[in-house]
Amino acid sequence: YSKDGWVEGSYSGGIYSSSDLTIELIGNNFIDNTFSNIYCWNCGIYVKGNLAIKGSGSLTTKGGGERESYGIKADSLIVNGGTITAMGKTAQGSYGIDISEDIKVNGGTIIASAATSTDGDAFGIACRKSFTMNGGRVNATAGNANGANRYSYGIWSIGSIINNGGVLSAEGESYALYSGNNVYPEGYNGKDTTF
Repeated sequence: YSKDGWVEGSYSGGIYSSSDLTIELIGNNFIDNTFSNIYCWNCGIYVKGNLAIKGSGSLTTKGGGERESYGIKADSLIVNGGTITAMGKTAQGSYGIDISEDIKVNGGTIIASAATSTDGDAFGIACRKSFTMNGGRVNATAGNANGANRYSYGIWSIGSIINNGGVLSAEGESYALYSGNNVYPEGYNGKDTTF
């Protein structure tokens, strides 16, 4: 799918779900929301609820442009399998993945990247509760964040960033990892731009 996504209110999505959604990945899948609008949050995948991803296939998802661009935006995210590449495009704010609650990675591979934010922060992965890895692989990167007092984060979490298993790597122009309650994987000092 590569064209303008569904638009409802302030959100657009190549996949747009108004309730919980489970995606089983089979084969290779590609979503590019080409919709650009200064009044919308433009997402490759937008879920007004909880998102779970499983399967053995792959998915590449890209958000739209102008106001804010999200590869994936949902309330919570659980990844059990598959290879997911989530990309935010250059916009006022750019996010590979933006989650309102918790993120749990039990398996699979996530590659999340934010492009340049022209007037906001840039986030490879952002979550407003905690990020927990129990397995799999995660690589999160963020590009430049332009504007006064703007930052670029590989992974940004209001809660903890926990790695119980799996391989985690991150890079941001300002911080590789940022935890609001200062809980990080072993080996990260809270300041480095790569991890």
